[in-house]
Amino acid sequence: MSSESAQTDPYQKRLAKLAENFNALKSDDTAYDIVQKALGSKPLTMNDEWEIHEKLTAGGKDSPKYKERLKQGFIPLAINKAFAYSYLNVPLIDLIEPLIESLDFAANSIIEVVDHPARLSFVMEEVIERRMSMLLEEFGLDLVSPQELKEMISSGRKSEAEQIMSTLDVLERKVLERHLNDEGLETVPNTSIELYEKAYASALKKLRRPKTR
Repeated sequence: MSSESAQTDPYQKRLAKLAENFNALKSDDTAYDIVQKALGSKPLTMNDEWEIHEKLTAGGKDSPKYKERLKQGFIPLAINKAFAYSYLNVPLIDLIEPLIESLDFAANSIIEVVDHPARLSFVMEEVIERRMSMLLEEFGLDLVSPQELKEMISSGRKSEAEQIMSTLDVLERKVLERHLNDEGLETVPNTSIELYEKAYASALKKLRRPKTR
């Protein structure tokens, strides 16, 4: 696959991101083996999704094989979602395993709610998002990740993002905005690296969803 195709293919992009996350993972981390194994995942294609939907709709003895293929295709996305919250004081494996389990459940029941192949990806991605929200609630961490906040802003939900960032002080906000703009953890004028990193860590812990009644 060409580099241009890899940049636009969501499955290839997920594997590329997974490789990036894996390279930052310590070899003694309890999630190391499961992430390493996921790097060998075979990316799905649009044709795969149509074939999977067709086979699962028809049923038969090959159904378990295609359910597993669907699940494996989305494991990189699930693991990347867990990495997005790796700054929390929660073992990475405690996020990864439940997300993968949710894919297992989804793959076994998805054909009951998906009437068209084009919706397979949408539903599987939604399952991951919902399971992560449940995990954050279970851990008492109703937080928003920087990546989610970035997507919120880019999708036109700026007022919601502003509400979430309203608890940040001036330096925390400035540091976070540099990160969201992909400027990296570089120094803000007249701010040391140590102070910058401290402000960023503090900002992450304040990115909580507004309480709803």
